[in-house]
Amino acid sequence: MKTLPKFAIRFVIGTGLFVAAAFYLLFLSARPPLSIDPATLAGDGSTIKYCPRTSAAMVWNNKVLDFHAFGWGPVVVQRYLDDNQLIWEYADGSITRMDRLCELPEAHRIPTPRGRRFSLW
Repeated sequence: MKTLPKFAIRFVIGTGLFVAAAFYLLFLSARPPLSIDPATLAGDGSTIKYCPRTSAAMVWNNKVLDFHAFGWGPVVVQRYLDDNQLIWEYADGSITRMDRLCELPEAHRIPTPRGRRFSLW
């Protein structure tokens, strides 16, 4: 009977330490400075060194590549071909159309396997 209170106390302390560490990493850790200098923002972007981390799941749905936020969220981007244009439809309703600039040679359309191949059966 004495081990249950010890376990409960250790669990509460461990959970509290985990929550405190997660809070520190999410909200108090050092971040690269965001540049709001108009000269930097008006340039080509080569001086901006900040790239946010993103996570998305990509699922093919009737020849449309859907990007889901954080791997489980709503569809944030749909990407598909329309004739020779690649269409990107974003969650806010904006659409980006890209013209095809080049085409892969037929010999390179299916990539060659890389690395060692093992057969178990």
